[in-house]
Amino acid sequence: MKLKLSVDDSIARFSVTEWDACAGEHPFVRHAFFRMLEESGTLGPMRGVLPKYVGLRDEAGVLVACAPAMLKWSNKREFGPEIRWLQEGEAKGCFLWPKFQVGVPFFPVIGPRLLVSERQDTQAIRSLLVESLHALAATLPELCVLNIMHLISGHALILQQQGWLISHEVRSVWYNPGHTSYGQYLAALPSRKRYMFAKERRKVQQLGLTISVLEGRDLSTDFWADFYAGYEKVCARYGNKPWLPAQVFSLLARYMPESIRVIAAFDGNRFIAGAFCLLDATTLYVQTWSSLHPLPELCFELICYRPVEFAIENGLACVDAGIEGVHKTRRDFAAENVPNAHWFYNDDLKKMAESVMGSDKSCTARKSHD
Repeated sequence: MKLKLSVDDSIARFSVTEWDACAGEHPFVRHAFFRMLEESGTLGPMRGVLPKYVGLRDEAGVLVACAPAMLKWSNKREFGPEIRWLQEGEAKGCFLWPKFQVGVPFFPVIGPRLLVSERQDTQAIRSLLVESLHALAATLPELCVLNIMHLISGHALILQQQGWLISHEVRSVWYNPGHTSYGQYLAALPSRKRYMFAKERRKVQQLGLTISVLEGRDLSTDFWADFYAGYEKVCARYGNKPWLPAQVFSLLARYMPESIRVIAAFDGNRFIAGAFCLLDATTLYVQTWSSLHPLPELCFELICYRPVEFAIENGLACVDAGIEGVHKTRRDFAAENVPNAHWFYNDDLKKMAESVMGSDKSCTARKSHD
């Protein structure tokens, strides 16, 4: 099959139908999600992200594969272990910005990255897409590295066999082994966990709040203003500025209302806190925490307990709670590796990365031995 490569700086150059025919149902790679990123001001030179959407079209002009690629400048939210060799490489002059990357900027969520229409031989077309990324990288002056971030494990294994370096971040995830009720799930837990869960949830009940799972289509402009105010306060408590603009949530609710769930707590009609989530057929993705007041037990309720309860009640297989946290692990979430793939165009930078990854493996081995 003869395929033609295209590179575009806006998702608007692709029709919703053709992009989503390759992207499937995963909410973080759908056309509407990238439209939101562009229109909300999340992307752009001042934000350190320039989109370079890559497409492969057949002789009839039909899109058969695509990838959400970008040029990225010093944004440290998504680096994981990569930050260590980039900093060393920058100091020693073997790494220059930007880097070339495939992934979802600002949202480190595992998912498909090399998107192929189901009508195609997916592995063969995916290989051609990787070759096209290399060809595009060759046209970028002084490029040092190409990354494909937060990959599905099977895809990462294939890239590793082709010579890519694989690094890992860690996410917190809960899998449903087949429970059909929350009570059944609790009964399967050790008694000490049941005691802890009950104790913490009683404290939340004593706050006298109303907790609801809200859909995107039911949320008003005023709600999103309150949610963003709570999100700003959470960031400020940790000494950070918000990394997402205010329009992100309201635009997502406009473009993908069926995929939005917010687990929110109210005092009467007054918003107190909420966990912003996206949803597909199998998984609830818990993403952003908003809280007008620091209430730890409420955080555990909305980020850990209620998502699991919702997943069981709605027949979901998984709750993806994002970057690993001890508070999630203590509440029955597993720590699971999320692979990133790296291809180097600078030998010195590659050696630094291999050294970092080797030391990480040695450290892990020592910990296991101890």
